[in-house]
Amino acid sequence: MTYGNRNYNQKTYTKDSFKSVETTNKHQRKNEHNDNSRNEITKKDHFNMESDYVSEAEQVIKTLKRNKAGRIVLTTTQIRKLLSLVNEIYADILCDSEEDKEQQNKKLRDKLLYLKMRCIYEAGRDDKGDKGVSDFIERANLQEYIGFIVKEQDSIKLRKKFMWLFHYMEALVAYHRYLGGKDN
Repeated sequence: MTYGNRNYNQKTYTKDSFKSVETTNKHQRKNEHNDNSRNEITKKDHFNMESDYVSEAEQVIKTLKRNKAGRIVLTTTQIRKLLSLVNEIYADILCDSEEDKEQQNKKLRDKLLYLKMRCIYEAGRDDKGDKGVSDFIERANLQEYIGFIVKEQDSIKLRKKFMWLFHYMEALVAYHRYLGGKDN
């Protein structure tokens, strides 16, 4: 039967045919949920220095946004720019003289807050429309981790937590390169 420019086929539906449609829809919704849960960003509510930062970095890079060609949207230049900021802080820690510990900790906290601000700046500067930097910062939980480190009062734990962040960033860059991240 034709109505206007659309074709309508007459078909009789039985109770069983509706069940198969419902079953198919349930399976589709379940698969959609699995796809969405794989791409969910997990926010950290604690900072665990004992966690395996290498496997966490691998999972973060595996879930980053990809373009139509299947390549990671985040470029090597973008991720290495963030690593260079962390490297500067690391170099300053190594070069710290025997200053007052409280003054060193304040300087480290200030630099970490600057790093946090620069992460936000780099995410906002990502003007390609694909938002690779902001996706990376969210999935890697960088803002949360930096926040946890800055709150630490004990000077030894503060430095240990920063070292964890330093190694975590190195692992992120390594897996980015290993899993196909390049400049587009």
